[in-house]
Amino acid sequence: MDRLRDYVESQARSQASGGEKNTGKRKWWRWPAIGCGGFLGLLFILAMLGSQISQNKADEIIALGKSDKEAQTEKLAEANDSVLNALEKLNPGLAEQERQRREVEQKQLEAAAKEKKLAEVENKYRSALERELNSMRENPTMDDLEDLKEEEFYVAILIAGRAQILADAPENISPDTKKLQQEYIRLLKAFQSDAFPRLRRQAVQKWREKLWANDVKVRVAGSRSDRVTFTAGIFAANRNKQAAHDGVLEVLKLLRFKRDTYEWYRGSESSYWDLEPPSDDVIATIGDDNNWTPVSLAER
Repeated sequence: MDRLRDYVESQARSQASGGEKNTGKRKWWRWPAIGCGGFLGLLFILAMLGSQISQNKADEIIALGKSDKEAQTEKLAEANDSVLNALEKLNPGLAEQERQRREVEQKQLEAAAKEKKLAEVENKYRSALERELNSMRENPTMDDLEDLKEEEFYVAILIAGRAQILADAPENISPDTKKLQQEYIRLLKAFQSDAFPRLRRQAVQKWREKLWANDVKVRVAGSRSDRVTFTAGIFAANRNKQAAHDGVLEVLKLLRFKRDTYEWYRGSESSYWDLEPPSDDVIATIGDDNNWTPVSLAER
């Protein structure tokens, strides 16, 4: 470092004494470029200084322990890795003790962070349960949904959204949250059992009104109104049956119909498609293709 400083000062004196021609223009001082070797040498010097500082700090910590153990513990906690490496050469036991303490502390911090994250997730889940529970307590059946009860699509999506809350439930929840969850499941199943037959009857009534002008009759059957039959002369052709089925399939799946039948007059030869939806009270999420996927409630 002294040699580098001497070199810079000598260059400055040379420039001040007329080492450069006076051109009458403003002079610009430039620091000399340090070559690769000089740069590596500078790094080596800095490394040596850092090593010496760490060594001195390690000596200080050892000496402090002879008079004040508490102060020594504080200094150990503040020490960086370089100081600990230096301390390991002087007192391996003390250095190892500090490393172990740091490992324990790090694990404790990680455990606390994980616990905080889990608590945040459960609180978010609990808030969702409470919000929908309040709605189901106030509106336990479709008749109570004044704004939605005539809209089959929105009621089905509401049911699917409530199921998704359960599907996204955290694995471990507190007893209080579990109690809320059980009430949620009970009310949702009851709502679904009441809603789906109504939704299917409403859909059939709308189809009947819309298709009347095209001479298509629609009727619903089954104890839970889960079978629908379309009757029209156009269904004498199989291609028309297939086209009609394809056109209505997404709604059939959404509303959990079990069968759709097509005949060209009542009692004639017919074609039908059996669908396999979950039962009306099964809590399930819905995909982009309108297929329902039951939520596993075994551990809930």
